[in-house]
Amino acid sequence: MERDIRKAEEVLGDDDHLDALYLKLFNELLTYMMEDARVIRRATGILFAAKHLERFGDHAMNVAEMVIYMVKGTDVRHPTAARCRCRARDGLAEEQARQRARHRAEAAPAATSSG
Repeated sequence: MERDIRKAEEVLGDDDHLDALYLKLFNELLTYMMEDARVIRRATGILFAAKHLERFGDHAMNVAEMVIYMVKGTDVRHPTAARCRCRARDGLAEEQARQRARHRAEAAPAATSSG
Protein backbone atom coordinates (compact mmCIF):
# COMPACT_ATOMS: atom_id res chain seq x y z
CA MET A 1 0.00 0.00 0.00
CA GLU A 2 1.40 3.39 -0.96
CA ARG A 3 1.40 6.12 1.65
CA ASP A 4 0.32 8.83 -0.79
CA ILE A 5 -1.95 11.36 0.92
CA ARG A 6 -2.68 13.19 -2.34
CA LYS A 7 -4.05 10.05 -3.99
CA ALA A 8 -6.05 9.15 -0.89
CA GLU A 9 -7.63 12.62 -0.81
CA GLU A 10 -8.50 12.31 -4.51
CA VAL A 11 -10.33 9.06 -3.77
CA LEU A 12 -12.27 10.76 -0.96
CA GLY A 13 -13.27 13.59 -3.30
CA ASP A 14 -14.35 11.21 -6.05
CA ASP A 15 -16.74 9.30 -3.78
CA ASP A 16 -19.34 12.08 -3.90
CA HIS A 17 -19.14 12.08 -7.70
CA LEU A 18 -19.63 8.30 -7.80
CA ASP A 19 -22.61 8.52 -5.45
CA ALA A 20 -24.17 11.22 -7.63
CA LEU A 21 -23.69 9.11 -10.76
CA TYR A 22 -25.36 6.12 -9.09
CA LEU A 23 -28.31 8.24 -7.97
CA LYS A 24 -28.71 9.71 -11.45
CA LEU A 25 -28.62 6.25 -13.05
CA PHE A 26 -31.06 4.90 -10.46
CA ASN A 27 -33.57 7.68 -11.14
CA GLU A 28 -33.24 7.35 -14.90
CA LEU A 29 -33.72 3.58 -14.86
CA LEU A 30 -36.64 3.91 -12.47
CA THR A 31 -38.30 6.26 -14.95
CA TYR A 32 -37.76 3.76 -17.79
CA MET A 33 -39.22 0.93 -15.69
CA MET A 34 -42.32 2.99 -14.85
CA GLU A 35 -42.84 3.86 -18.52
CA ASP A 36 -42.37 0.33 -19.89
CA ALA A 37 -42.61 -2.80 -17.75
CA ARG A 38 -40.71 -4.80 -20.38
CA VAL A 39 -37.43 -3.12 -19.37
CA ILE A 40 -37.73 -3.99 -15.67
CA ARG A 41 -35.61 -7.16 -15.82
CA ARG A 42 -32.81 -5.53 -17.81
CA ALA A 43 -32.88 -2.29 -15.76
CA THR A 44 -32.84 -4.24 -12.50
CA GLY A 45 -29.69 -6.07 -13.62
CA ILE A 46 -28.04 -2.76 -14.47
CA LEU A 47 -29.07 -1.36 -11.08
CA PHE A 48 -27.52 -4.31 -9.25
CA ALA A 49 -24.27 -3.87 -11.18
CA ALA A 50 -24.27 -0.12 -10.53
CA LYS A 51 -24.89 -0.68 -6.82
CA HIS A 52 -21.97 -3.10 -6.61
CA LEU A 53 -19.71 -0.58 -8.34
CA GLU A 54 -20.86 2.12 -5.93
CA ARG A 55 -20.04 -0.18 -2.98
CA PHE A 56 -16.64 -0.86 -4.53
CA GLY A 57 -16.11 2.92 -4.45
CA ASP A 58 -17.12 2.97 -0.78
CA HIS A 59 -14.50 0.32 -0.03
CA ALA A 60 -11.89 2.35 -1.91
CA MET A 61 -12.85 5.33 0.24
CA ASN A 62 -12.34 3.23 3.40
CA VAL A 63 -8.84 2.28 2.22
CA ALA A 64 -8.08 5.95 1.48
CA GLU A 65 -9.22 6.91 4.99
CA MET A 66 -6.90 4.25 6.43
CA VAL A 67 -3.97 5.61 4.39
CA ILE A 68 -4.59 9.11 5.72
CA TYR A 69 -4.76 7.76 9.25
CA MET A 70 -1.54 5.76 8.81
CA VAL A 71 0.39 8.74 7.45
CA LYS A 72 -1.07 11.70 9.36
CA GLY A 73 -2.60 10.02 12.40
CA THR A 74 -5.81 11.90 11.65
CA ASP A 75 -9.11 10.04 11.62
CA VAL A 76 -11.12 11.47 8.71
CA ARG A 77 -13.99 9.00 8.99
CA HIS A 78 -17.37 10.40 10.00
CA PRO A 79 -16.29 14.04 10.43
CA THR A 80 -19.73 15.09 11.69
CA ALA A 81 -19.70 12.46 14.43
CA ALA A 82 -16.20 13.53 15.48
CA ARG A 83 -17.34 17.16 15.78
CA CYS A 84 -20.32 16.04 17.87
CA ARG A 85 -18.03 14.04 20.16
CA CYS A 86 -15.76 17.09 20.56
CA ARG A 87 -18.72 19.31 21.38
CA ALA A 88 -20.05 16.74 23.83
CA ARG A 89 -16.62 16.45 25.44
CA ASP A 90 -16.35 20.26 25.64
CA GLY A 91 -19.84 20.48 27.12
CA LEU A 92 -18.99 17.80 29.67
CA ALA A 93 -15.78 19.62 30.64
CA GLU A 94 -17.74 22.88 31.06
CA GLU A 95 -20.34 21.15 33.23
CA GLN A 96 -17.63 19.53 35.35
CA ALA A 97 -15.94 22.94 35.80
CA ARG A 98 -19.29 24.46 36.89
CA GLN A 99 -19.81 21.63 39.38
CA ARG A 100 -16.31 22.09 40.82
CA ALA A 101 -16.86 25.85 41.14
CA ARG A 102 -20.24 25.27 42.80
CA HIS A 103 -18.67 22.76 45.19
CA ARG A 104 -15.86 25.21 46.07
CA ALA A 105 -18.41 28.01 46.60
CA GLU A 106 -20.48 25.77 48.90
CA ALA A 107 -17.41 24.61 50.82
CA ALA A 108 -15.93 28.11 51.25
CA PRO A 109 -18.63 29.50 53.63
CA ALA A 110 -18.43 26.34 55.74
CA ALA A 111 -14.66 26.75 56.11
CA THR A 112 -14.92 30.43 57.18
CA SER A 113 -17.79 29.85 59.64
CA SER A 114 -15.99 27.04 61.45
CA GLY A 115 -12.85 29.11 62.03
